[in-house]
Amino acid sequence: MSSKLELGIIGCGSWVQLAHLPAIKDDSLTNIVACVDTSEPVGRAVQSRYGIPKFYTDYKEMIARENPDIVLVAIPHRFHASASKFALESGSAVVVEKPMATTLDEAIELAELSRAKGKLLVVGHELRLNRSIRTARQMVSRGALGKRYFSKALHLRRRGIPSGPTFLKRELAGGGAVFDICSHSIDAMLFMQDFPKPRSVYGKVRSVFASRMDMRSDYPSGAAGFKETSEVEDFGTGLIEFEDSSSMYLETSWASYISEDKHDFTLLGDAGGLHIEEDSVRFVSSAATQFFMSNILLAGHPWQNLTAEYKEYWRLIKKSLRDGEDVAPEPLCTAGQGVYGMSIMEAIYRSSDSGSIQEISLPKSISPEY
Repeated sequence: MSSKLELGIIGCGSWVQLAHLPAIKDDSLTNIVACVDTSEPVGRAVQSRYGIPKFYTDYKEMIARENPDIVLVAIPHRFHASASKFALESGSAVVVEKPMATTLDEAIELAELSRAKGKLLVVGHELRLNRSIRTARQMVSRGALGKRYFSKALHLRRRGIPSGPTFLKRELAGGGAVFDICSHSIDAMLFMQDFPKPRSVYGKVRSVFASRMDMRSDYPSGAAGFKETSEVEDFGTGLIEFEDSSSMYLETSWASYISEDKHDFTLLGDAGGLHIEEDSVRFVSSAATQFFMSNILLAGHPWQNLTAEYKEYWRLIKKSLRDGEDVAPEPLCTAGQGVYGMSIMEAIYRSSDSGSIQEISLPKSISPEY
């Protein structure tokens, strides 16, 4: 590796522009060698704005010619696995946006390939860098809850269906709200509870507002003119049973008739409970016959400070590569941890289709440690 980390960016969409590039642009230790997008106007605009030397419309050509140390894969969900696989086989490390794939088999293949090649594979779950999530993980790991038995994650929007075809066309997105926002909730819950192994899932997804333009948001930028009917779900729910006998409830929606948006987490044990709402963590326990609640004083950057979170995100990635590590360091999401999350999401869809509980069986080669 050269004195600077050579990075190739595959996909120049809104999240790359909102989160990744503002955190990387002034980094003297990172050299963005090229960017890729199938839309030349979008790619050229990003190339010009950030002074990126080269632009391609084909990621395979970019990787073959530039041989980057690492690539960022931020293209429609359906192509996450194929682009990541090509990059790993070509000798590049990979940061792939969530979900890492659209099927469990693809996710397992990526994790096993990453390990075989000895190449870093990071799955894009930046929520782990949030101070409330990290604090909750520390408290759980220290036994503050006692024996865990139940957890719950809600990520609900009153109006927030993405407007673009990359989110709403099945051939591009693979799935809807479950892949888009519930994936983060699942990952955060697994992370806070030190990755209990999922055993079974009962789930249901629905497309309630498929043709309702009034329920759509202005994200991603430039997609407001897309008026076609959504082909994916805008609501999903799931009940997950883990091998440690604990269970987890999930609920997610892009749009719903609720009083306010919600994004919160609850973790319960026989000695205490944690309640996380954006930038606050409350701990409830008891002494003698009295209950008490503590508001945890959090250190670090506030909730959703994207630039701060992503600067830390890329600092950890660069340190791992310079230290010769091939496994993502905590709190980044390893390939194996990405597979755990993918197994739950795929089972939610399978359960919804079948109307029955779906068992999860992961190969012994998959571990959250790598």
